[in-house]
Amino acid sequence: MMSVSEATPAGQHVAVPGETCPRCHTTSSWGENSWCPDCGYYPIVDAGAAEGESWSDRLPEVPKEAEDTRTALESIPMWFWGMIAGIVGITLFSVAIRVCLPGEEGESVRGTITLVQLTIGAISALTAHIIATRFAMANDHRINLFDFVIAWFAIWQPTILALPKNCMRLLSVVWGSIAVITALTIIGGVDWSAAFRPAHEAPKLKPMSVIGAVEAGMNQMAGGLNEDLDVDGKLSDLTPEELAGQLNEAGPPPRRDLTAFVYGVITNEKKVPTSFLFAATVDGVDQHVVELHAKDVGRLNYRLLVTKLGKAIQKTREIPSEREATWVKPVVHCRLSFQGITEELELDGAKLESFVVGQRGVFDAQE
Repeated sequence: MMSVSEATPAGQHVAVPGETCPRCHTTSSWGENSWCPDCGYYPIVDAGAAEGESWSDRLPEVPKEAEDTRTALESIPMWFWGMIAGIVGITLFSVAIRVCLPGEEGESVRGTITLVQLTIGAISALTAHIIATRFAMANDHRINLFDFVIAWFAIWQPTILALPKNCMRLLSVVWGSIAVITALTIIGGVDWSAAFRPAHEAPKLKPMSVIGAVEAGMNQMAGGLNEDLDVDGKLSDLTPEELAGQLNEAGPPPRRDLTAFVYGVITNEKKVPTSFLFAATVDGVDQHVVELHAKDVGRLNYRLLVTKLGKAIQKTREIPSEREATWVKPVVHCRLSFQGITEELELDGAKLESFVVGQRGVFDAQE
């Protein structure tokens, strides 16, 4: 064991009998240690402690940290509150657009707003991510462009550590991402699957599942079948007696017949058929001749049309047409009667007289 007298240089303080440490004057045994077990005095390093000096006395004083008396909310930085405010604002804006423009009426406007918000948000987030990648690569040579896609935490860690200096970069990526998410999930209005559907594909018609709804609708329309119509097909302001007198004076126009086939079915928002598109062969070319509404074909004929056409749905048009409908194969042929041809080259006063089996329509009437 090293004694105090051996460790103390000549001319220095010599410990009194029984004292083992010149600094704390303890009489405890050091054992096999070379320093004081009570105060940690090490003779070789701190030999001046015997004269009341120590090397640690010449060290600069470390300033004491000020006591933090702030609450948890007060310690949150302002940039974080700004980020939360932006998230709430973008979300409320998206909800307001969805509420103010509901249903199919506002779908087109909502679709436009969705695309604008989606574009701005994506550009903002992507630009911030590119800047954060360059900043991370400048501070850590191990980061490469491959981390741009898969190592987002490594990319953004240097930016987060430098907050609040680079807070705008973080706000841009957060606000941009929220704008993209809310545009897709809340505002909506864009039919993303339209690009993957065949051209002119109409919604699928399931007639057998809506026969009950059609029956109820036909009962409601039955009251309108007996309304007085004028020669243009509009409700007449004349009394029944005046209307009958005019018709008797003019005489009924001669009716002609035409064999036509159904090539399309128009449905409402509940996928219930509301009218049928008829075509016929005119001068050797199949073309549209008339559109008959459900109430004009009769209840029994309507049921037969819906039942037969439900198994003949196809994705392509049978003839060129600018209308939007559910297209069907020409499997249903009917004999139509009509009074003349309108300026739109459609049958005037057309009625479904009977079903024909065998061939496509042939325009066999003369004007």
